[in-house]
Amino acid sequence: MRHLLLVMCVAGALLALPNSARAATCSDYSNQADAQRAADTRDADGDGIYCESLPCPCLKSGQSGNGNAPAVAPPVPASATKKRCSRYRGRVKTLTDKGPEGASSVSFAPMDSTVSALLGLQPSTPVTRDTGGLPRMAGERVTYRIPVQLRSMSLKKDRDIHLDVADPNDANKKMVVEFVHADCTAGADRGRRLMRSARKALRNACGKARKKNRKLKGTATITGVAFFDFVHGKLGAPNGIELHPVLHFEPTSRCEGR
Repeated sequence: MRHLLLVMCVAGALLALPNSARAATCSDYSNQADAQRAADTRDADGDGIYCESLPCPCLKSGQSGNGNAPAVAPPVPASATKKRCSRYRGRVKTLTDKGPEGASSVSFAPMDSTVSALLGLQPSTPVTRDTGGLPRMAGERVTYRIPVQLRSMSLKKDRDIHLDVADPNDANKKMVVEFVHADCTAGADRGRRLMRSARKALRNACGKARKKNRKLKGTATITGVAFFDFVHGKLGAPNGIELHPVLHFEPTSRCEGR
């Protein structure tokens, strides 16, 4: 009898606790919004959004469901996180550029291509360090799907992951593709979930990106929106072409890194 009373007391105490004190796995919640409010599960990719595998309704990072009130674990203020996003043509890179010629004009139906073919493209307007306000060009309204040889990856100051890739049939043909941080996609009317899923897929396949460039081996198929950066560094393409942002990452052989 005494044992039964003890069990009943413990059960009652647990029921009295809020969800944030009881739950520890995504399966304890029926949708992403509930998990986001509790903020007590693992956030594997560190983007501030819990249990992204659960169905919607969904909330943005830090929202609790009543306006913009912070969730249990307050996130870094949006004004602070935005400062860490790329400023050089940042809206074009993150599909947050507005207007009829902005992100809404991008076709998400991928065209099959190759690294070698993309290196033959040219921007309609010259791109330099001083053209940071350049709006989306016609060539940046196309989504490409390319097979690649993985070479290396690193985490940059703006929290983009730079993935250096080459043409599987010609290792001398190289370019960069970039995976943007979820904080930097706030305001994207299209493609935000794809950007986030692509970054998570890269991490699942190749591990966590670090500031120090990490060599990789393996192959993948990558889908992303064309972007012309100014030519810089040894790893970038000679014409500045990138896939930025990446919308889909699918390994086609095991990704190995060191």
